[in-house]
Amino acid sequence: MEIAEIHNAAEFLKKAEGFLMEHEAENNLVLGQAMRLARGETAGTVAVIFYVVEDEGRVLVAGMHNQPYRLVLSRGPGPAIAMIADWAARKKAELAGVIGIPESVTMFTRAWSKLSRDKIKGGHRLRIYQLEQLRPAAAVSGKFEPASMSELDLLARWYTDFTRDVDQPITGAERTMSERAIREGRLFVWKDPQPVSMAAWAGPTQRGVRVNMVYTPPELRRRGYASAAVSALTKKLLDSGRKFVFLFTDLSNPTSNKMYQKMGYEAVCDINEVDFSRGGVSPP
Repeated sequence: MEIAEIHNAAEFLKKAEGFLMEHEAENNLVLGQAMRLARGETAGTVAVIFYVVEDEGRVLVAGMHNQPYRLVLSRGPGPAIAMIADWAARKKAELAGVIGIPESVTMFTRAWSKLSRDKIKGGHRLRIYQLEQLRPAAAVSGKFEPASMSELDLLARWYTDFTRDVDQPITGAERTMSERAIREGRLFVWKDPQPVSMAAWAGPTQRGVRVNMVYTPPELRRRGYASAAVSALTKKLLDSGRKFVFLFTDLSNPTSNKMYQKMGYEAVCDINEVDFSRGGVSPP
């Protein structure tokens, strides 16, 4: 086996795209980010690092690290996953955590705990869903519209609240990311008559695209607004020619999981998050 650390997304895709496309929805985070970078779009101020482990030219596992976020791992055999952990330790990488299917996360965490001083803390248990045929959500008052720049202050606050809710790091770039999503036509709001919920799309892959940034303020929940927004956005994405739409849910929230299943979203796989302390990495 041999490992490659790759800083060019197009080069990474040449090696790993075929492997990742075998489980397109499962690998949507890595595929979506790599394809965006390969198109020349930026990912902020920190470079994205990709990893590929091969055996005689056959890809065994692929990963992506975009600091300050968790390392994203594909499925793969234990020795190959451990090789990424060993490489990251030797490079003295600071990993906030790891995310992937449960088996990959367990194997990486087991190796990382032997190589670093980091404390291990279990994170969210997630599930990826995929939809090909939509069952529209029940009608509610209001309408679905593209977000406008006049709503940036509100939506940036909502995005910060959303980021906090899903236990992602607050980077200070939430307003910039919200503005970019508005300018790129990816962020939408449900209005009744003022904005009451939002949803966006991101990370298009060859055949699919991910719904994200689904947020309704606590005082406006349980009125069907999020269901209406996600349903309308899903229809828009399918009508644009996408074969399927995928999204992540938190398994600790049965309401959202039930909501998406009613629309026709079907479970693809479970995803685990594990967080690491920011302690330094021990010398190899």
